[in-house]
Amino acid sequence: EAIQAKLEQQLKDERESYQTTVERIKSEAAQRIETQTNSKGAELVVSKQENMVLKEECKAASVENEKLAKRVVDLERKINASLSDASDLRKSLLDAETTIPKLETERHDLREKMSKLQSDYSFYVSKNGALSEENEKLKLRVPSLEERASTAENESKAL
Repeated sequence: EAIQAKLEQQLKDERESYQTTVERIKSEAAQRIETQTNSKGAELVVSKQENMVLKEECKAASVENEKLAKRVVDLERKINASLSDASDLRKSLLDAETTIPKLETERHDLREKMSKLQSDYSFYVSKNGALSEENEKLKLRVPSLEERASTAENESKAL
């Protein structure tokens, strides 16, 4: 918006400068023509020369006018481009404003899931430890049970 305001001010200043220049040239031309028409014969020749000078000045003013018109068009194009860019930035900002809360919610949900997974993991680690201990105890009992089984088998054969 600041760029747009600056460009609009430049455009306004250029237009005012152009109007002032044109009015000044017209005023000077009108004054010179009036003075010359009231003069006598010799002044008429001078007047014609001055008219030629004024025509040249008008041509120069016309060239300057064309340059100013081109500059005005260029400034208008820049203003429109700035407005388009500003519009795109506003859209991006609005998108970001709607996306950020969604991402924060998703992050919160993921943290909850991670916390639950960590809790589950801790539970299973402790359960695994308990099972490992029980497994070791059972491994220690296996030889004695194998011996008892072997003994029972031998006794049963003997009977």
